[in-house]
Amino acid sequence: ERRSKLFHDRPYIHGRLPKFFVIWTLSMAFWSAYYIKTKHEFQSYAATVTLRCLRKTVPFVQAMEDIRFNAVSERNYMILKAICDSENPETFQLYRARYNQEDFFVSYIRGTLTKNYYDGRYGTQRWFDVYSNRKPEDEKYLVGY
Repeated sequence: ERRSKLFHDRPYIHGRLPKFFVIWTLSMAFWSAYYIKTKHEFQSYAATVTLRCLRKTVPFVQAMEDIRFNAVSERNYMILKAICDSENPETFQLYRARYNQEDFFVSYIRGTLTKNYYDGRYGTQRWFDVYSNRKPEDEKYLVGY
């Protein structure tokens, strides 16, 4: 009985523990790469689903906000009109002329007062010959400027 413990059943393999740690490290590296890739795929899928949902819902939210904005601006208009009419009916026109001036200069072509201005009808390169036969954006049914 005692002599059976003198010799090991299995021989000692030199360097078994470092080999185990190397294999464990490599397996963890592969697992973490797989985990990160799966997580990234799920995040991109969730982003596409969210984008699809936003494309469907944003117009309705925009419409509701437009209705709210129009209601608030109409309410403010009515309040200002009522306040001005209680004193003098011409006061309302005075306030409207003050905040909605009709006699100021607006440069409709962006930057015409500067050297290199942008005319939206022809793009930024309207003076080069390469673009001389370009169609203005107005004729392409786009917003010109």
